[in-house]
Amino acid sequence: MGDRTADEIRADLTAAYAARRAAMNGSYTLDTGQGKQSVTRSLKEINETISILESELDSCLDDASGGGAIISATFRRTPN
Repeated sequence: MGDRTADEIRADLTAAYAARRAAMNGSYTLDTGQGKQSVTRSLKEINETISILESELDSCLDDASGGGAIISATFRRTPN
């Protein structure tokens, strides 16, 4: 998972959100830069992909901010 940047994941999420919107009509056209393809996918598949990408983005952002771990100090009273 650590190979992709947050910006790369966000770009995929943007495409997935657009695909979900288009799939509400049953199919959409995908322009790969080398040609156009007509694609039919179920909303279930697209929503699963979006969930995976959102989890990947959350993990990436947690890693960038130190893992999201909470660090706390422990104080002990010592007798005089």
